[in-house]
Amino acid sequence: MMLNIIKPCAIRATIRRTGYVNKRFFMSFSYQTPRTLFRSCNNNNAYHQSKYIRSFNTGVKKTKQLSLPSRALGFLNRPAIRYTIRIGRMGFLIVGIAGAAYAYGQMELLNDPEGHQSAMFYATVCQEGLTKHFVSFWDSDNLKGLAFHMDVSAYCYEIDYKNPGKYLRKQINEKASIWQCSLKAQKVFKRVKSGALSLFEDRVKDLEKKLSETPLSDTFDRSSLMEELNDAKVKRNSLRKPWNLVMLSNRSPNAFVHGFLPQKIFIHDSAMYYFAQNEDELALLLGHELTHYLENHSRDQVKLTFMTKGIVMVLLSLIDPTGGVSGFALELFLPYIDNFITAANSREHEHEADRIGLEIVARSCYNPTKAMKLFTNMKNFEIQYKSTTANLTTKATLNMLNSHPLSVEREKDAEIRAEEVGSLYMKNCSEIRKKAWGSLFK
Repeated sequence: MMLNIIKPCAIRATIRRTGYVNKRFFMSFSYQTPRTLFRSCNNNNAYHQSKYIRSFNTGVKKTKQLSLPSRALGFLNRPAIRYTIRIGRMGFLIVGIAGAAYAYGQMELLNDPEGHQSAMFYATVCQEGLTKHFVSFWDSDNLKGLAFHMDVSAYCYEIDYKNPGKYLRKQINEKASIWQCSLKAQKVFKRVKSGALSLFEDRVKDLEKKLSETPLSDTFDRSSLMEELNDAKVKRNSLRKPWNLVMLSNRSPNAFVHGFLPQKIFIHDSAMYYFAQNEDELALLLGHELTHYLENHSRDQVKLTFMTKGIVMVLLSLIDPTGGVSGFALELFLPYIDNFITAANSREHEHEADRIGLEIVARSCYNPTKAMKLFTNMKNFEIQYKSTTANLTTKATLNMLNSHPLSVEREKDAEIRAEEVGSLYMKNCSEIRKKAWGSLFK
């Protein structure tokens, strides 16, 4: 009768009251094992089952004691702890390698800075063998005067691919495209640099005013303002120095600045044929590239690339190679995630360069409404010469992996921005004209 009345959960109640199970009481349920009895109770019984290990022969309570190394190994074997250790280990490894590479690069650069600049310049103008001739000049040079002293009407430099780093000066016709484009670019860039200088002078004044109004107790805001102010002063001072323009004879329309070659702007002569067909459009092209340097876009891109590469390496270290198809697919597509992030950041830089470039155009007394036609020319070029981008609407998804926004998007943004800087153009242009007329009648 006892077997039919008393349920297995009575053993749990006995444990709670006395702390142990009597041998005689347990033997009355000898047809069941202790594991079966404990499982028949509710889930709370698992706590008592794991806390105590009973000796039913003696009725004495015993506690299982693990050694310190065993407990430490059990703790470290938890999945969360294992993944945390992997992340930390890979992070320290990445930082160590990057620090060593940075120190080595610094030493190599300081040993021969001019040699590194020359080698970088040569690699840039070669364009992987696509460029053969170029004209290099400073914005303060008198190109026609230099040609006159050389007893030529016009000149350029020819890249000697047989002797890397060597250039041959060559006489050309004064009506040659590369020479005419150089004269035009030099003329426009002088005013564009002047507009950029006025922008950064105003920025320095605004930052100095904000810094003076910030209380001394707010150390975080003051330190960030000081850093921003110092950077603005560096860029302002660079605009007061001569800049080097390099006109490349290349059929692919492009213009760019190089992060390792400061105060230099590289322009393909075909860009002035397809994109910048008048001075206003050329002013926007030069202002756009000048903004990339002034806003440290190359430096920010390098930082982001380092961070994303590091994150990808950490994630790859967490993937189990025996994880099946899902692990293999994740390992395969992680590098594309890196490209997606850097491309999105690059497109944001391009939009910022467009916005600030239009402001520089207005400060330079060039018409921003006429200048924005630059993006219309780019759009027409994409439609005419690149069949893969003919249908711009259906290709919008593919644009996510491109480093530049679609010209259609840039054209729409430029229309809005041109209206915003229109008043600035009228103000600066009237002041410049007054100064010009005043100088004529002195």
